[in-house]
Amino acid sequence: MRSTKQTRKVGILSATRACLSVIMCLSLAQCTKDAPKAQPNPDAQAKVETKTLAGAPAKDRCRVCREKHCSNYQGVFNLVEACFDNADAAFVKECTAAVACAQKNKCGYKTLGASECFCGTAEIGACLQPGVASGPCQEEWYAAARSKALNDLSIRFSDVTFPAGVATFLLECDRLNCPECVP
Repeated sequence: MRSTKQTRKVGILSATRACLSVIMCLSLAQCTKDAPKAQPNPDAQAKVETKTLAGAPAKDRCRVCREKHCSNYQGVFNLVEACFDNADAAFVKECTAAVACAQKNKCGYKTLGASECFCGTAEIGACLQPGVASGPCQEEWYAAARSKALNDLSIRFSDVTFPAGVATFLLECDRLNCPECVP
């Protein structure tokens, strides 16, 4: 039979182990479904985010906005990961070049979207004819479409398996959700 002193000691050890388990669980993100979960405080998070981003450079505010709005775009696609963190280095290079050209030339953020960067002042229908396009980013969009054929290019503007498709939708996401990304 245990003495009161031993029982108290076992109780304290059990409580200490439980506390350590919770601390380790929370700090190392190794929680099981039975472990207590901390409830986020959206008001506190918003205050911290606003305070942190208020004086931040536009580039940082753009990145945060894209993480929030373009990482699960239309509920199906992570445009941020596809364009900037893709395992295919060539894909990243082609996608980011198209987006950078759009930003530099302030095209692709209006209703016509990315086609404005390729077509320029040419009407979209006419733009598919050789030599008609006058946009500032033709070279980048051909590279992002991975083809010099205008028919391929027109299809790949909306095909997210190509850098051109990802860049197109990223510019759209910026236009609709992230004004801090629009030049």
